[in-house]
Amino acid sequence: MIFYGLATWQCQSVEEFFLSREEAEACLRQVLADEPGWEPSRWAAVENPEERLQIALCEIYAYFRTTKEMTANVRRDLPELPVLQEVATPVAQYWEAARIVLDRGWKTRGHRRALVRAVIGHAVEFETWRSLACNQGLEDVEAAEIMVRLARAVQT
Repeated sequence: MIFYGLATWQCQSVEEFFLSREEAEACLRQVLADEPGWEPSRWAAVENPEERLQIALCEIYAYFRTTKEMTANVRRDLPELPVLQEVATPVAQYWEAARIVLDRGWKTRGHRRALVRAVIGHAVEFETWRSLACNQGLEDVEAAEIMVRLARAVQT
């Protein structure tokens, strides 16, 4: 219903698409219902942080590929629409939980630790996936592997 329209709409903005907060909430519920089912807590069970990051990014990037039109439109309009920002708060909290899980277990400290954290934060961003997969033509697995290699490289 609303989610399907959001994934394919040709409006200039989300504001033109949604008439009310209720419609925005209904869309978010549909988006969350269509999530691929991965949970950061499942990734936490993978002890090796590089392997955990690879698994998570492959799942995240597959989700981005499936929802790229909708995600791009929402990301574009989110800064301009307070109602969408409010409705999307649980999604932002979910992504923060994912970053925390992926950040655990790396064997670095100090500045290098901050670099690993930055790479992980960058790796889980939709725009990073879109640049590597859509603009540069990489497969999702290749894009994930590049991000894991970057995290590994900044440790040493």
